[in-house]
Amino acid sequence: EGSQRRAASREDPEHRSEEALETLGIVIPILEELGDDLGLARAYRLLGDVHFTRSSYAKADRALEQAIEHARKAGAEYEEAESLRMYAGTGLFGPAPVADVIGRCERIMELAKGNPTAEAGALRSMAALNAMQGRVDEGRRLVRRSLEILEDHGLRMRATFASEAEGFIETLAGDPAAAERALRTGYDEVARLGDLGYQATAAALLAHAICSQGRLEEAEDFCRIAEEIGADDDLATQVLWRSAKAKVLAARGAHAEAATLARAAVELAEETDDTNMCADTLIDLATVLSAVGDSAERMDALRRARELYGQKGNVVSAGLAEELEGATR
Repeated sequence: EGSQRRAASREDPEHRSEEALETLGIVIPILEELGDDLGLARAYRLLGDVHFTRSSYAKADRALEQAIEHARKAGAEYEEAESLRMYAGTGLFGPAPVADVIGRCERIMELAKGNPTAEAGALRSMAALNAMQGRVDEGRRLVRRSLEILEDHGLRMRATFASEAEGFIETLAGDPAAAERALRTGYDEVARLGDLGYQATAAALLAHAICSQGRLEEAEDFCRIAEEIGADDDLATQVLWRSAKAKVLAARGAHAEAATLARAAVELAEETDDTNMCADTLIDLATVLSAVGDSAERMDALRRARELYGQKGNVVSAGLAEELEGATR
């Protein structure tokens, strides 16, 4: 099943999602005819996982809602808990507003019946959601609690995913060095365990944190890792390494190449409904364009980013986008 950010946590995730969607399109109607609730719970959870990988979070939401319903009918507590855990993640990354997703996560914790992965997943999402609304210290507290639950149950692989939430929170707090420390912990662990899917995403996230500190060569190295091992259909990784590399190129004075790559990242991001990632990528495009001097395109990117953050309820990032808009005028 998927990691908190991306469900692309396979040892070899390349090109599997299309095949999985085709197979599930055949299997699900057969299971429905048979009235096999347990089979449907598993099939819809896998469908949600595939959509998660492709950063199609609204579709993942719908699949997971079906999975949860069928798991309850089957009395399958484990299946229900796993789908609830993923449902917390789709809410965090998808288009659902922050306030609604906080309510979702609170319900998940009530329904999880003490299942550690579901409880930790809901806490991890709530940590990032609180940070988006400016409650950074509460976010840090919640992500630590999530980590404690997983470590107490010996769930080391799940625990590595908390590093991304930590990195996100510290980025919102304006501390890229702290974000790097958190992300590097997760990256080193998944690299040791051989999880190429999440390692690629973690490498791309690290590239951003390192680039923000001006270590361009090291940031480019992590971009290269993400590019080499990231699956074609893991759109988040494909977006993230491009936008990070665009900033590296811009800092080195390769402005035209940087702008082209940043625009490509925006186009890929727009194939997803990861609201924050789409907005972040527009901010990165604006950063690159500031070196080029294209103020009209830059202003448009900042305006679109601010609107997306606002739709999500990411108050902190919306404020940053508004500040950048004011500085550009």
